[in-house]
Amino acid sequence: MDKNTIRSIILQKRNALTSQEIREKSRLIHEKLLSLPEFSGAGAICLYMSFGSEVRTPELIEHCFGVGKKVVIPAMAGSLGELVPAEFEGFDKLKEAAMGIMEPFPVKQVPIEEISLVIAPGVAFDEKLNRIGFGKGYYDKFLAKIPIGVPVIAIAFDLQVLPEIPVEPHDRKMAKIITEKRIIPE
Repeated sequence: MDKNTIRSIILQKRNALTSQEIREKSRLIHEKLLSLPEFSGAGAICLYMSFGSEVRTPELIEHCFGVGKKVVIPAMAGSLGELVPAEFEGFDKLKEAAMGIMEPFPVKQVPIEEISLVIAPGVAFDEKLNRIGFGKGYYDKFLAKIPIGVPVIAIAFDLQVLPEIPVEPHDRKMAKIITEKRIIPE
């Protein structure tokens, strides 16, 4: 299957989840993530603002903010429409941006070198730690700026993980994928 077919199938399945299923599965994913040494040892964590049927992140952001971790959210900036790391300063300091995604406003850019952990979204993943996004390339370009030693951990529902997906040379592998059922690699 090609990436567009995979996106269509996975999004259809993910969008069929009820809001209660999304909340409960997200809670289980959060518990697994919070137990990881990569999480406890991270000072500045880059998270995404969830929308639609994605794994919820507001509770995760609130937790990180509450325990004194620096929270960084990718935000659209510049004429090129690139994602930049922006400091999260509270839910009251967000505005709706492209595709209805909330992002920090005004954008207070954080040096990429300060980020010690990235929690990445995606549409589909495979057991070999590969990722497919929405196809616009924004997150791929953002992840390409993250230093190689910084772990990029994906959070996704188990239905988003396939045995194998198509990969391109510029695609960055995830360090781990956390679902409500498992942590890959186990």
